[in-house]
Order: sequence, then structure tokens, then C-alpha cells
Amino acid sequence: MKVKLCVQKEGQKSIKCELLKESNLKPKKVYFYIGNMKETGFEIFEECLIDLKARKLIVLGVDRKNTTKKMLETILRYTKNVYLFNNNNMIELDTHIMVFEHEKTAKIYVINGNVSEGGYIDNISTYTLITYDLSLKSDNDSYKEYIDELLNITKFEEARKLEKEYIKELFDKQQIFTNKQYTHNVMSISELLNEKETPIKKEKLSEDDVEIPEDKDWEDIQIIPEIDLSGLEEFNINIDVEDMIEKEQQLETGKENIIIKEKKEDKANIKKEDKAIDKTIEVDDIKTDFDENEVLDIEDILFETAAVGIDKRSIDKKIEKIEKEKSKEKPVSKKIDLAKVSNLILELPKKPSKGKDVGVIKVPNYIKEMIPDFFEALDKGTTSERVDGVFKEVNIKLEIVDVKGGKKVSDNKAKISSKAGQTYITFHSDELKNINYEEDDITRIIKLAQDTYHIEIISKEVQEYKIWKKLCSSKMRGSKRNYGIM
Repeated sequence: MKVKLCVQKEGQKSIKCELLKESNLKPKKVYFYIGNMKETGFEIFEECLIDLKARKLIVLGVDRKNTTKKMLETILRYTKNVYLFNNNNMIELDTHIMVFEHEKTAKIYVINGNVSEGGYIDNISTYTLITYDLSLKSDNDSYKEYIDELLNITKFEEARKLEKEYIKELFDKQQIFTNKQYTHNVMSISELLNEKETPIKKEKLSEDDVEIPEDKDWEDIQIIPEIDLSGLEEFNINIDVEDMIEKEQQLETGKENIIIKEKKEDKANIKKEDKAIDKTIEVDDIKTDFDENEVLDIEDILFETAAVGIDKRSIDKKIEKIEKEKSKEKPVSKKIDLAKVSNLILELPKKPSKGKDVGVIKVPNYIKEMIPDFFEALDKGTTSERVDGVFKEVNIKLEIVDVKGGKKVSDNKAKISSKAGQTYITFHSDELKNINYEEDDITRIIKLAQDTYHIEIISKEVQEYKIWKKLCSSKMRGSKRNYGIM
């Protein structure tokens, strides 16, 4: 038996090339165990199946985010020997193994990651190739033992053989869809841009969605409406919060300077106009070579002279009128009402592997001070002095969603805390310890009520990541990470 570690990068030593090469060698039997298959990956996987004459066994995990009805119907055209694990349930199929058995050799590929175009071609990925020489008794026995373990998986109670009736059942129960669809409890883009006011419905959380402790009443929690985010990858949003606030302050200061300057200019102009008018009625300047047939309009002279006196006495009124006219011409910038912020979006740092920060999310103090109403619960918290410092904390109800894993949990023992002298506040929850995330993954914190929050961990691998990434348009101080508020 030989074991070889391979590294795929930008198409070099790609998994796709390996699988097509093995398929072209005409194996006798093939075994595919795939926990998560995306549409782009299925197109590559199907290339393997088209001309493959070997006996096939396919064990597949299905979920509503990636698996489509068409995908399952297509697989049945190549083999009837297919078993499904419904990954929408608590127990999931979480493996990625492909076995090609020839007459004298057998090759097993143990692959990291999902079946996707990136995972099979471009991404930096590792996979292990195990080669058995079946002419050797030791290798042959070891290989058979390995295959027997794999085959036992199809006998688990969670496994179900794929038939057309089961596809229809999954479709009717909305466990799969006709086309790729990812629905999740997120706010619609039109709501984010305030193009349309959509009232948030109050409804009870489903028992299927979250376990509600008996001693807590969650009836008043607001549920974020569902939305299909497919097709919005190219949506372009750019909001720089700190820049907006700074410009608003500059605008207010500049406006005062402009008004003072305009008043001085207008007063100077009026004085010039008055002198010009006065000059026109002085005797020395009245023209004497007028036509004898010309009619002198006494009323006009009296009116003009009187007008000069009126203008001198009402300079302030004229300035006020000019200011109003000019204010109409100035563009009005849209202000962010920081008192109504309900969403805080943060790019995450690398998750620590151990220590007290494993189950926390940190928010810089200056962001807290920018949107104090968002953290009003902490203002009503209790202060205590401990050995390691003075702390202020408050208990909150917290709902946490792992978008990549499609899991939702609730924690009634979560809390927000701050420590005197620290530059940040923290959300604490034991449930966060169980959610894996990577550097630059995104968390969206939603305030549902004074002491109730909803936190989503959005992986770079999911479709909606690109949208929230564009909304993180403000740079964190002293960090390369970004944030955004809505």
C-alpha cells in the first residue's frame, strides 16, 4: 500500500484531472461517497460518469442549499445504486471519498472540501491518494476491510435508497428545489436600501428551527423575513459610515461659514447698489441734454428713491431671502439615523483554538459609541469588581445561525460585557465555541429587541457572502478588517 499527499493549486494536480484519468482507465468498480455537492461540482462529476462502464455505488448527502431535483434525476440515469443522506436533518453525511477498483490495483482518493468547480480545479487544496496492489495478499485484505467499512454506511438508518418517489417526497417537503436556491432568514436587499418599507412580522419560532427553553418566553421575538439571494452576486453597494459621519460634520461647519460669508458679500453688494442708485439721483449726474419731447416720469423717480430707503432698512430681510433661495440649490445629503441601526456587520478575525476568546465576538468601543442605542442593554447591566478588573455585563437572549452548516441554536445564557480599560465589548456564548469560522468570514449581528439579538456566521463559501462583504465598507481602526452598519 502506498500513500501520497497531493496539493492542488490553480489547476495544477487538480482533482478533476485525476478523476477523469481514473475514469478513462476503465475501472471494474467505483465507489463515490460525497457529503456536499454543488451544481458546478456536479457538472465535473457528471463528466466522470458519462463514459464510465464500471459498477457504481454513489452515496450522497443532499440539502436544500445545493442539491436540485434535476441533479438527482440525472444521477439515476447513470446508476440505480444510489443512497441518500438528508443533510437537512441533524445527522449529516460529512465525507468525500472516491474509490476506483481495477483488476490488479485499487486507488482511493480522500479529498478535503466540497464538490465544486473551485474545489476540483482552482482552490489550494490537499487530497490523499492511497494505492493498493491487489496482487499482494496483505494489500488485498486491507482493501477489502476498508471497502466493507464503507459499505456498512449504506446500512445506517439515516441512509435511504434513491428512487423517483423519494425525489418527489423531498421536493414536496421542500428539502430540495427545481433550481439551485438558498433561502435564509435575512433582510431583503430592497429593505437594506430603504426602497420599500416591509414590516417585520411577529411570529413564534418554529420548534423545528430552535429549541425554546420552558422557562423563557420567545413569543415576541421578531423573525427576519426569508429571501432568495441567488443572482445577486454582482450587486454593488458601497457605504462608508465613518466617512459619511465626518462629511456631515464638515457640512454643518462649512454651512455656517458659507452663511457668514454670504451675509458679508450680500451686504457689500447692497451697499454698492445703494451708492449706484444714490448717484443716479444726484443733481450733478442728471443728464441735461435730454429731448424736449421726453416725458419725465415723476412717479417712477419717487418710487425708485423710496425703494432705496426701504432696501436700506430691510437688509436683513433681503439676506434671509437670499439664504433661502441658495439653500434650495444646495444638494441635500441623506443622513444615517444612527438611533435606528439594527444591523452590525463585522469581518471576523481568525478564530482562536483555545482560551477565553473561543466563544466571543468583539466589537470595538468606538463602534459601540457610534450606535449606542444598538447596545442599550449593556447600559442597564450590572457592574462588579473582580480580581482581574471591573466588569459590566448583562444577560441577553441570543439566536445563532451557522449559515454554512445550516444550523440554528438559541442561548438564553448569553451575555454582553465590557471591562474597564479595554477597547472593546464582547458577546459571550458557549454556542459560539461550536461554530467554526475563518479569518475574514463575516458575522451579522441583528438587534431584535432590547435584550434579544440574532447572530449569523457567514462563511466565504456561501452565496450571500459577497453581498455582506460589499456592505462592510468602513475600515476598522488599527486593523485590516472592515465593518458596516444599517
